[in-house]
Amino acid sequence: MKYKKTKLILPEGEFENELLFFDKSDKKVLKKYFKDWVQLSRDTVEKIGGTRTPNLSESFTEAVFSIEMSVGRCIKSISGSSSSFDHYDPKTNKRIQLKGASSYGPSSFGPRSQYDEIYLIFFRNIADEKEKKIKKKKYSGKFEIYKLNPNDFPNIIVNEKKNETFKDQQKAGKRPRFSIPKKIIDPKGLKPIRKGDIDKW
Repeated sequence: MKYKKTKLILPEGEFENELLFFDKSDKKVLKKYFKDWVQLSRDTVEKIGGTRTPNLSESFTEAVFSIEMSVGRCIKSISGSSSSFDHYDPKTNKRIQLKGASSYGPSSFGPRSQYDEIYLIFFRNIADEKEKKIKKKKYSGKFEIYKLNPNDFPNIIVNEKKNETFKDQQKAGKRPRFSIPKKIIDPKGLKPIRKGDIDKW
């Protein structure tokens, strides 16, 4: 990984910020991290009686995405900018929001998030094992990257009891939460724009 000063062209103006870039040379470290997480997850359930495995960290999924999409990861706040994003693409000047998931549980969104593109990196095989409550999990390293359409979000019901939509909760200053695979990807039959397998790195 390399830190690189990059010019960011944002709605608020032009800024120089340090972005973190990953490439193929980082795959070995990330693969080891993933294997360590798999072992920790197994130990959590099998050795100390845990009912939930630890989440894959944002740092890991954002690094994997950075490699796959050749974009920089934002690690420092930008003074004078109200934008909220995880990655930046210097080639297109797009602000990118990333959600990562290894389950069918809800992802959380800020009430005032601003970005140009939004993606999900989804470890579907792991999510399926959790959903089916399989005891001896394989913890596959296969992942899928989906490009999402933000226009699909506003009318999604995020609170069934109160019939509140994503837009309703954002207007109230709340953090909407919903399952991206269950509410968007699977119902719409979206196809991943990229697939990968950490086990083969």
